[in-house]
This record gives sequence, structure tokens and C-alpha cells, in this order.
Amino acid sequence: MPRSLLLVLPLLTLIACSDSSGLNPAPDEASNAGGATGASAPRRGQLPETIEELQPLFAPGDLAQVDDMTTTPSGLRFRIVRSGGGDEMPPEGAVVLVHHSGWVVDGGRLGRQISDSRAGRTPERMLLAASTRITNVTAGYRNPLEPRPPRPVHLQAWIETLRDMRPGERRWVVAPSELAWGSLGYPAADVAPDTDVAFDIELVSFEPPRP
Repeated sequence: MPRSLLLVLPLLTLIACSDSSGLNPAPDEASNAGGATGASAPRRGQLPETIEELQPLFAPGDLAQVDDMTTTPSGLRFRIVRSGGGDEMPPEGAVVLVHHSGWVVDGGRLGRQISDSRAGRTPERMLLAASTRITNVTAGYRNPLEPRPPRPVHLQAWIETLRDMRPGERRWVVAPSELAWGSLGYPAADVAPDTDVAFDIELVSFEPPRP
């Protein structure tokens, strides 16, 4: 037998054994493996089992409506994600520290995100008014050496929500347009008129009104 043939035969035997031992996956097996590492299925409005403190509960494309939501007489829908502590809730005139994330609602799903205090890791300081009819206390002359006054809460959905929360409480809130920016919309955030909105709201703490 020629010497060259003696060198080739062991190599052919090794290749045949590798194929028969299943080291190379079948085409179906390879495609299944690729599918397992693909993008995960989109969420369907399910609240997460654990809360990442500085992460919004949902993302654009998720369903706005979640299970077991409570509907108030005004039409506001909410679900308590984490309970707060104590018995006191912020009264009219209180200054509240709030973490919030907000989205427009389009076709029952979350659309573009319009706010996110968690991105800056600092809760927003706001004045809880009796209603949305309040003058802007941040307008006009202000001494630059003094701290900036708290921004008034200007959405009826927020006023209703915050006055019913305890410090540390976190809620998922879906508000019809009439409890948000209504027929005027909110051009500064590119919110069209008659747009429903959703918020992830956390009451960090509050300061009672000054006497």
C-alpha cells in the first residue's frame, strides 16, 4: 500500500467517528440553541417580582393596564406596588419628595417616556396644592442665593395620588387625559391633546405645611 494512503486513512476514520458521536449538532438543534439566546419576549403588563429601586417598573411597549388595579370615582386607576410606612399622608400645602417616571399611553401600551427622575437619582421636590389652579411660585424675581422653591404639582392625577400615599409607598398609576393635560396637551413634553398617561410614582417623604 502506498505510504500516502496510509497517512490519509486514519484521518478519514477520525472524521467519521466525530460525526457519528454527535459532536456536531443537527440543523434543528443548532437553530433551537440560537432561539434560546435570542431576545426575550416582551412583558405583558406584569409587575416585576422584585423592585429595582432606581429603575422604572415598565418600558415603552409594555401594557399600561396591570392586574388588580383599583379605579377611583374620578377614573384614575392605580395599583400599590410597595406599601409605605406610618399613618400620615401629605396634606394640602405639604412639600413632597417624589421619584417618578412617566409615559404617554397609545393603544393601551406605553409609548414615549416623558419623565424620569430616577435617571438623575434625585427625587423631585414639589408643592402639593389643593388643585391645579395655582400660580407658579417659581416665576418672577428670585434671589439666586436662596434655594429654588418647590415646583407645584400641576396634574390632578398626581394631586389625587399623592394625597392618598404614605412615605415609602410606590404606585403604578394610569390616568385618563382629563386628569392629566386634557384637551390642551403639554407641548413642552410633546404630549398631544386628549392623551392618557401612566406614571410610576414613589413618595419618598414629605414636609408638613409651615404654620
